[in-house]
Amino acid sequence: MSNVARLPASDHMTVEQALDYTKKDGLTEVLIIGHDADGDLIIRSSHLSRKDALWLLEQGKLHTLGLDV
Repeated sequence: MSNVARLPASDHMTVEQALDYTKKDGLTEVLIIGHDADGDLIIRSSHLSRKDALWLLEQGKLHTLGLDV
């Protein structure tokens, strides 16, 4: 599968629905960014160094802006 930024089908998607939606994609690395109930920023990842997480964020930003390289 090519690198695709998928936006939710609805802006009312729950956390569980969003996570379930990605399970079929066979992801090997994940970066999760969100807010908890107190509004605090939470960042979690699997098998990613901080450098790789930053690179993934930048790739996502470029793709979202339509500036794929």
